[in-house]
Amino acid sequence: MLKISKKGVIRSDLILDRVSATVSIESASERAWINAGIEKLRASQAYAGEARGRYKAGVRVYVGDVMDRTMLIQANPCLPSLSYFRAEYNPAKAASGAIRAFIEKTLPGGWGRFVQSARCTRIDLAVDVTGVRVNDVLVYWPGMRRSRQFFGSGNVYEDSYLQTREVGAYDGDRHLTIYDRSEQIRRQNKKLILKDDVPLGDMTRFEFRLRPRAEWHQVATMNNVFDEVNVSEIGDFCGANDLRFRRFLRLCQVDGAQNTLLMYNETERKALRKKLSHAYAPWWDSAEIWKDFNPMLSAHLG
Repeated sequence: MLKISKKGVIRSDLILDRVSATVSIESASERAWINAGIEKLRASQAYAGEARGRYKAGVRVYVGDVMDRTMLIQANPCLPSLSYFRAEYNPAKAASGAIRAFIEKTLPGGWGRFVQSARCTRIDLAVDVTGVRVNDVLVYWPGMRRSRQFFGSGNVYEDSYLQTREVGAYDGDRHLTIYDRSEQIRRQNKKLILKDDVPLGDMTRFEFRLRPRAEWHQVATMNNVFDEVNVSEIGDFCGANDLRFRRFLRLCQVDGAQNTLLMYNETERKALRKKLSHAYAPWWDSAEIWKDFNPMLSAHLG
């Protein structure tokens, strides 16, 4: 964890939170080898359940120290447009070497082929910010048209009411979720025998879900997605004398800056965005966050 604010805000390092990737398999013998490998996993102690979805064969296998840490391995798609082999996993929650070991058991050519030939269909990147609540920040992603807010129980006028913001279409190529990480862990712990530690105080996670549909070497050259998003701290506007601007801020808290800005014409929107930029969150240092991306991806694939 890295302390980067005089206000005591702490931002985590970049987290590789979820990965899914596919490999095209044309050889009948290799397809048979994959299916046989999945059958062996189904009969093993690592087997955690079925995971077919849009595939005719698929299993979950345990990859972590607790029972909820699993990865998906799937094959033989129901649709001809899908690649034959698919894997999905969370590197942040997997035991060292477990992901690689199961790829070796189910993909001809093993991990080396996965690194060289797979196409990454989804990659989630996240940072946790301690000392900040979801309702403390205003988030604007130029070009995005869809934004949603999700509220917990309580009064809509209480700061703690807002639990999640989303920007971008859920099934689109790029999507951002900002949510109460502490509350998420509390909910997950209700289902677990071994509980995760709940952070002390407020913690907000900023999580990008990206669908590059590209080979790993192309993923490594992606543009810095953190640099595209404007994040402001609403507390820095508390002394604003402009009543109209204060009403705008209140609307942002309830409906999100993304939706609220779209209510104004382009001239007004430009002026409001300029005002928001004056309170740019100092802990949202996009270049500093992104410098960890390539080393992190290389360490995962290496």
